[in-house]
Amino acid sequence: MPTLTVTCGFQTRCQEFPVGTRLYDALLLLGFDAGGACGGHGTCGKCGVEILYENRSVSACHTFLQTDLSIELRDTAVTDAPQRSARPSLADCYGIAMDLGTTSLVFYLYSLSDGKKWAFRSLPNPQRRFWADVITRIDHCREGFLPAQRDSVRQALNEVIADWKREFGFSVIERVVVAGNPTMSHLFWGISPEGIGVAPYVPAFLERKTASGNELGIEAEKIVLLPSISAFLGGDMVAGALTVSWDLHDSILLIDLGTNGEIILGHQGRFFGCSAATGPAFEGANLACGMGGWPGAICRVGKNGDDLVWKTIAEEPPIGLCGSGLVDLISCLVAAGLIDDSGAFDPESTHPLRSRLCNDTFYLTETVYLTQKDIRQFQLAKAAIRAAVETLLAHVGIEPSRVDQVVLAGGFGFYLDPDAAFRTGLLPEVFRGKTLSAGNTSGTGAVLCLLDPGLEPVADRWAQAVETLDLMRAPGFNDRFVDYMGFGEPEEESM
Repeated sequence: MPTLTVTCGFQTRCQEFPVGTRLYDALLLLGFDAGGACGGHGTCGKCGVEILYENRSVSACHTFLQTDLSIELRDTAVTDAPQRSARPSLADCYGIAMDLGTTSLVFYLYSLSDGKKWAFRSLPNPQRRFWADVITRIDHCREGFLPAQRDSVRQALNEVIADWKREFGFSVIERVVVAGNPTMSHLFWGISPEGIGVAPYVPAFLERKTASGNELGIEAEKIVLLPSISAFLGGDMVAGALTVSWDLHDSILLIDLGTNGEIILGHQGRFFGCSAATGPAFEGANLACGMGGWPGAICRVGKNGDDLVWKTIAEEPPIGLCGSGLVDLISCLVAAGLIDDSGAFDPESTHPLRSRLCNDTFYLTETVYLTQKDIRQFQLAKAAIRAAVETLLAHVGIEPSRVDQVVLAGGFGFYLDPDAAFRTGLLPEVFRGKTLSAGNTSGTGAVLCLLDPGLEPVADRWAQAVETLDLMRAPGFNDRFVDYMGFGEPEEESM
C-alpha cells in the first residue's frame, strides 16, 4: 500500500492507505482539515496541497493515491494543542465533555473527583467530507452513508481518548457527555436523521440517550447524549440553557450563531425557541477565502485612518477569513461606502480603499479577499438571524427594546464584535449595551453535566419546557427576511 507523508508546520504524519484512496479522505483520517468547504465535491477549489520535491500543487479531492506521496499543508488546521496545568493523578477518575458541532468537534478533559480541567482540544468535524451543511449530510444517509458518518465522529473521539491516555498515563475514561444539534446527535448515535430533512420534519428521537462505550465502539465506560428540543433545536441549546442565569422577571435571548441560528427566549418563566437556517458563512465555510477558527484565520478587522488593520488567530500570518473577520470586514466596507445598502460593491466610491477593489473582489491582503458572492452569503445569514429574532419576539408579544439581555453563544459568537453586528444589521440597534459573548455554551453545559450527573434530568426538563415556533409558518418572517437583506434599516419596524 502507498504511504502518505504529510508535513504541516512542525508536524509530520505518515500512514499507509489502500491504492485508490482519495487524498482528501486520507487527510481527514490523519486528522488534518483538508480545506474543502464543499465537502470534497470539487466545487470550491480550496483543497490545494503542495507535492514536495516536485514544486507543484494538486487538488486533494481529485487526487488518488497510487504510489508513495509526500505533501505539505499550510499550518491551518492541525488539532489545537492541549491546554493543561500539570499531570493528573492516575488514581483519579476522568471524563470528557464533547461539543458535537457541524463544523468542529471540541473536547474537554476533566477530573471527575475535583472538577479540574486538564486538557482541551478542537478539530474539524470529519463529516465535512459529506459536505458542510446538515441537509446534504442527511441526503448522504439516504445513499447509505450513515455508518460512515457515524464512524468518522466516533473514531475522532476514540483518537482523542487514545492521545490523552498516552499523554497522561491513565487507562479509563469513565464518562463522555455529548451535546450536539439534532442531526449531529442522530448521526453520532447511528440513527438516520432522514425525517429531519423533509416535511413534516420529524426526528427519530429527542430524548436523552445513554449507553456503554462497548455498545457504541467508544473507548469509555459510559456515553451520555443530551436531549434535543425539536427537529432543529438540539442538545447544544439544552446545554447552553444550563449555563445562562435566567431571571423570571427578565426577557433574555440566547442566540447560538453557527450553521444554524438557534434561539431561545426566556420571558416571565416561559421559554420559547426557534431555528433559522443561516448556511455555513458564519463559520467561514463556502467563502472564497473562508476557513474555520484555526490559526491564521483573520478574526478581527478594523479601521486605521483610511486603511484597514487585522488580527489573526494565534497571531499567525493571514491565510483566510473566519466568520467574525467576515462581519468586521463587511462592516468596515459598509461604513466606508464601498458596499452600498443593497450589498453591492460600489465601483464609483471615492474612498481610498477603492484601490483594493478589482473585478467585484476586495483584496484585504494579496491572498485573502472578499467577493460579491461572499457578501451575498453573509446577507442571507444575517437576514435569517435578524428575522428569526424579531419574529420570535413578535410571537411572544415583546418589542425588541424590552429585551433585557442578549447572550451570544458559539465560537463565532465569542469572536463577533457586537458593534459590527449592529452596523451590519445582524442584530437590532436596541440590543446595544445588552449583548454579551458567552463563548461555547454547548461545551460549557456539557461540562456541567459531566461533573454533575444530577443535571441530566434537569436537561430533560429543559428540553420539554421550550415551546417551539415554526418560522416557515410564522406570520411576518418572510417579509422581515427580505427587509433585512440590505444594510440599511427598513423604513418601518418589522414588528
